[in-house]
Amino acid sequence: MNNLIAKKFDNEVHLLAKSIPTRSSVEEVHECFKKLELYDNKRIIDWVQYYRQPYVLASLNKYISNMENEIWDHHGNNTNIAEAAHAQANREGKQLKLLTAIMRGRRLDERLFKIAEINDKFGVPYTRRNKSEIKRKAKAMSRKGK
Repeated sequence: MNNLIAKKFDNEVHLLAKSIPTRSSVEEVHECFKKLELYDNKRIIDWVQYYRQPYVLASLNKYISNMENEIWDHHGNNTNIAEAAHAQANREGKQLKLLTAIMRGRRLDERLFKIAEINDKFGVPYTRRNKSEIKRKAKAMSRKGK
């Protein structure tokens, strides 16, 4: 959406485009697109056509997405998760044969799932750094003692 917002358009165009993720129904989202199309500006219409594609539209609003609302709400509206996934993409190697890449990706997924499962079950943190409440209080007490 930033590409539309960065260009010089009427403030109402910006407000309509920025409101799409927060609309509370599919109908409201489509109404925003209809209002944007009324501007009869080629760049706006191109933008609307791109963002109306089902796979793009599903990433903009939780009521259009097939994702469960609880999951959508839990993960927020930023790209942190996608960026973290991208960081893992080449962890097992580059330019691998398809079957090798699938097998290594599966092995990585299983390892990451096991880490998450252990954290959820026993409270052991994902990272090697201990960020638990007890550890934070112990560090605070040691700082006060210095």
